[in-house]
Amino acid sequence: MITLDRKKRDKPKRDVEGALERRRQRWANKYNGDILQLDFRAISGVADEVRLQLVSLLNLSEEDFALEVYNLVEDVHPQRLETLGLEKHVLDNISSIYTFYRFRDSLLKGRRIRRNFALADERAISFINGLDDFHISKYVTNKSVRKRMLNFLSNEHLNGRTAKIDSFMKTFKRNLKDISRSSVQNIVDTSVSRIRNWGHIRQLSDNNMGVAEVSEIIDKVTCDICREMHGKTFRVAYADAKVQELSSLTPEEFQRTVYDDAPSDWKKDPAKYAKDHSVEQFIANDMVGPPWHGRCRGRLIIK
Repeated sequence: MITLDRKKRDKPKRDVEGALERRRQRWANKYNGDILQLDFRAISGVADEVRLQLVSLLNLSEEDFALEVYNLVEDVHPQRLETLGLEKHVLDNISSIYTFYRFRDSLLKGRRIRRNFALADERAISFINGLDDFHISKYVTNKSVRKRMLNFLSNEHLNGRTAKIDSFMKTFKRNLKDISRSSVQNIVDTSVSRIRNWGHIRQLSDNNMGVAEVSEIIDKVTCDICREMHGKTFRVAYADAKVQELSSLTPEEFQRTVYDDAPSDWKKDPAKYAKDHSVEQFIANDMVGPPWHGRCRGRLIIK
């Protein structure tokens, strides 16, 4: 049983963790809002293209109708985002967030941060920019999104009814915007956690700090993975070297290396893998976290 005195002692720590998480979330909200505004404009362009093609698709079967419309979205959506300047919007947000956590949000307990923006920092920003640009422009190809869209399109099959086009287009845009909200938020939240912790790793490495510790927010929504990782330590230099190695990969190579080729035990039971392995074993397998999973809230502290 937790005594009142214990609760009082824990309250300052909870307050600090809450403030740090709210600050991280503010960065994520700004980034997310910027990208969603852009993506909704892209979706309007996608909808215009779909409307132009609908008459020629009216008499297709449910399955063929769904596939043709989905394939059109898959082709047009990234083109619209590129035309609207997605890469610049992503880079502007990433640069601001990385610079903040690299230099202004100090983990050094009173020590001065050297303002040394090195080649490794430039590579990290360039890499994360490419990674986010890749995932945001390709979220409609995600397996779960593809399945959701095909189910929706099959259910909304027009079956030759031209009178239903206006109603279909209204529902189509609303559905695609709902998908955008959830997909972009997941990408951005995960990215901001990665930016924060990669920036902090570089900060600690640049100041010759030896060991860092994983600090997770422990509350009712904390997952089993994060509970297992909380309190584990690792050598800063080892993590920094791996970050620099990963920063040299293309987004496709990163996807293959970190996710597709991840250890089978991790894929089978991530919580057990987290329990049985050290952070440095994660790093050896190209997993430098937090984040350990989508929208992970973990951070680093000095050991």
